[in-house]
Amino acid sequence: MDNNHGREKWLSKLFRILNSAFCFASVYLALHYLHWVIVAVSGTAFDLNAFLYYHGVKFLMNGHPWDKEMVVLTYVGAPIIMLALGLFAMATYSRTKYLASIANVFLLWTYVIGVGFFLSQAAISSVGVNAQLSAFYIDWAPVFVWLNVPAIAVYALNIPFVFLMFYFGANTSMPFMRLAYSSTKINKVERRQKYFAETVILPFIIGALLVLAVGFPMGVTAFRENFIVHGIYLLVIATMLVVGWVSLAYLNINRDDLVRYKNLQVLSLGAVVAAVLAAVFIKVTWAGIYV
Repeated sequence: MDNNHGREKWLSKLFRILNSAFCFASVYLALHYLHWVIVAVSGTAFDLNAFLYYHGVKFLMNGHPWDKEMVVLTYVGAPIIMLALGLFAMATYSRTKYLASIANVFLLWTYVIGVGFFLSQAAISSVGVNAQLSAFYIDWAPVFVWLNVPAIAVYALNIPFVFLMFYFGANTSMPFMRLAYSSTKINKVERRQKYFAETVILPFIIGALLVLAVGFPMGVTAFRENFIVHGIYLLVIATMLVVGWVSLAYLNINRDDLVRYKNLQVLSLGAVVAAVLAAVFIKVTWAGIYV
């Protein structure tokens, strides 16, 4: 992994970046699709059939007009379940954190992305409550409209959500630091921030490009309509990661905290296969599934 001068070889660094990027892309695609599965399944409780897509759900009303109860119970749950999955992933990681396994990288990205999807609700709803024909009229936006929540109250929701974003973001740094294969990689602030950039921020950027690339060629119209929504998801996640990067200056790390996960510097077949399978599944089901 290190050369004769004690520096990490570029190939080792590249594989670590790619492993994390593939984990991010596969988890993002999976959670985004699961989000709409939850919405579609929630609608079936009211005898609503639906066409399920990667980018949304089209309900067949079957003679049942929307009412307040239907809207709330159909749309309120998915973001909350995303948060629950993220927290469950972190709770699972806390039990497996000393295992040198790519599974822990998947768990950490599930935490970041699940929480990020939830925290995006304030920004998306702030636009959606006043743009009911736009791609932003999803999840909590129709819930707030049907419950007659004042727009000013929806805007105010951004304040606690920003604080939550900083809280959860600050808690992303230590788990990723544990993946370091040597204490010399993170024994100084600048080295910690460099390692975090290589293991988290760069993979996030590459993974985000992969996620957007999956959707663009298969449906330009749907991609364009939902591009800004994805942009909000990714911006919230990026903000969390930047907060995590900054918080490294205040983090105390003991050598005993390290997993010394050396195989993270070797290309992971599991990460590659997961990303490919997720992309293929999205492509195969792009035209929609009848639920």
